[in-house]
Amino acid sequence: LTVIYPEIKYFFGKFTMYGGRNAYNVTGMEISEYFEDIQMDIDAIYYGFYFMELAAYYTMENVPSPEMLALLYVTMNALRKNTIPKKLVRHIFELKVFAINGEYPNVFACAECGTNENLLSFSVSKNGVLCTHSVCFEHFSNIQITKMLITKQLDQLTAGRLLA
Repeated sequence: LTVIYPEIKYFFGKFTMYGGRNAYNVTGMEISEYFEDIQMDIDAIYYGFYFMELAAYYTMENVPSPEMLALLYVTMNALRKNTIPKKLVRHIFELKVFAINGEYPNVFACAECGTNENLLSFSVSKNGVLCTHSVCFEHFSNIQITKMLITKQLDQLTAGRLLA
């Protein structure tokens, strides 16, 4: 069985276009980066298709989206270098897409005070994590706080034993 793949080109650059009746017409392009290495790996090709399709779903025509474009560029470079497993690249891309579009909860800083230290628990009502500061935990009961502190200490002990 011989499978012939059409030539698939992934590239990055600037395009000059004008709007026609039903579509845009490309009148010029300046290609700054070719992703030829991706074309030799069938898995990378399909991941590339997936990334492009997800980006197309979350962006709107005629609305600039520089964050999404930068994310696509970095992701395609990660696929090309092949130093990070493709599945991990996919998960990172998905999380970043959700974050860019405001659909991802804040898990890197306290949703109440903004600190990124002593993060303890996730709050659905605050759509993010909360730290141990008393103001941030005022809507939790003492029992809930104690339970979370004990759980955190047990996790730290378990992690310490695994690393020892």
